[in-house]
Amino acid sequence: MSPTLDPFRLLLISLAGWVKQHQREVIDYLEEENRVLREQLGNKRVRLNGDQRRRLAVKAKKLGGRGLQELKTLVTPETLLVEIAGLARQAKGVWMSQVARNLADAAEGFLVGKWYLIHDRIPCARQSSRRLWAASGVQSVKLLLS
Repeated sequence: MSPTLDPFRLLLISLAGWVKQHQREVIDYLEEENRVLREQLGNKRVRLNGDQRRRLAVKAKKLGGRGLQELKTLVTPETLLVEIAGLARQAKGVWMSQVARNLADAAEGFLVGKWYLIHDRIPCARQSSRRLWAASGVQSVKLLLS
């Protein structure tokens, strides 16, 4: 007994083929647009603010590392992977203050139950961070390097 194609199945298969073709055309256009923009940028770096980097990272995470590397993108995968990991590109400012608070968090912080934090010149060991740790009962001890 051979399967027959009823009109509904034929319509569904045709519609699926049309949607796939349309998606391919959209992707082809966006890839070409990226090539043109890359040509115009030359060796210049794309400057992204935090929100733009976050939005791209959310989309890139769905593609995965390998899928992202296969694309010809304006932004390098390494730039986005930094954001996916939740790290900052430069260890300073608000981000480092948050790291200090996370270390001293009473519920889940690394320093819970510890008396000392022995460190060299870590960026989060600014005076405000040391005060925060001291309030949590942790003394900050800086190593003397010769």
